[in-house]
Amino acid sequence: MKKRKTKVSKAASSAEAGVGQMAQALQAQIKDTWTSVQQKTKQVAEEGLAYARNHPLLTNLAVFGVGVAVGLFLRRRPRA
Repeated sequence: MKKRKTKVSKAASSAEAGVGQMAQALQAQIKDTWTSVQQKTKQVAEEGLAYARNHPLLTNLAVFGVGVAVGLFLRRRPRA
């Protein structure tokens, strides 16, 4: 009976170590992905700002159009 308990205990310890290693690998992968997403978001924001600075008239027309669309949408909603 003790041999079975020892085998089960060893198997549980081995499984626990394997799970721990998998968790660490997954955590590292998530951290890398998050860093990549942050860098890409920053790059897109910078490109958007540069485009807005280089094309102010087009940017203002687009913002005006979005404002009109939102205004029309809110105007058509039934009031409570």
